[in-house]
Amino acid sequence: MKSTAPRESGLVHWLSLVVALSIAQSIFWYLDIDVEISLTIEYIGTLIVKGSLIALFYYLCLKAFCWLYR
Repeated sequence: MKSTAPRESGLVHWLSLVVALSIAQSIFWYLDIDVEISLTIEYIGTLIVKGSLIALFYYLCLKAFCWLYR
């Protein structure tokens, strides 16, 4: 039998991921950050910042959606 706890619900995880990706992309679009794909420090730094934003917003959305899902 599958558990339906909010933290284990696939819907909550996917929804959080989609929202986090959208927010991070919107921030980069709003700030007009466009870096060409290459192995430069600028590109690697941009990837690290974008990954950090996605992780932060994923965590926040997951907490919010788990709270709303209850």
